Amino acid sequence: MLATSLSPIVGGCHRDPGGPCAYEDVEISPQSFLPWGTTLEQDMAWLAEPRRGVLAWWDGEDVVMVPRAGQELPVDAIAEIDPTTARIREFERLRGSRVCESDTLLVEARVSFVRLDDGEVELSTPVTISREGDDSRYYGESIDLAIMDLDPGLVPLMSFQTEEIWTSMVWSEDGMFSAEYDYYGSSTDSTDSTSTGHGTSKLVAEFSMPQ
Repeated sequence: MLATSLSPIVGGCHRDPGGPCAYEDVEISPQSFLPWGTTLEQDMAWLAEPRRGVLAWWDGEDVVMVPRAGQELPVDAIAEIDPTTARIREFERLRGSRVCESDTLLVEARVSFVRLDDGEVELSTPVTISREGDDSRYYGESIDLAIMDLDPGLVPLMSFQTEEIWTSMVWSEDGMFSAEYDYYGSSTDSTDSTSTGHGTSKLVAEFSMPQ
């Protein structure tokens, strides 16, 4: 449990659409202590520190044309956190006091990759950042982004009913940060996975830091 008093963002419990767990989102302040002992303010300041590395644009092969394919750009990855969206997702306890899932910190942010040569933004997308109580890493994720949200926009080379950009990011406790942007096209609906045979995905951009 947190060391400060919390209040629910919305009353009642909600069912996790990805599973059977009911949960309640509880808002927290910058001074609230998190389950792992630091305050929200401390962790958000750590996440907001620029991470310097390389943003690489990949070739979408015969699925999608990436205008800057093959370019590798030195950039600073910068997370702009909205602390007013911070909340702890508290899951109900099941019979026998077993926790359905670990309580999870969630906060909304925008991650931008700023070119070192001219200070311009190469890529910028909204993400939801999360960390579970039993994990030392933070994760950033966004799904269902329009393909034109990547600048310059991608050009599909195949016909799909739905097209999206899926974003995956990881902040490790040693200060390392990585990010991947995948194009996903589906011939049925966005809930299909690539394993169904109805869709395909291609890595179109990747950020990495030197080891």
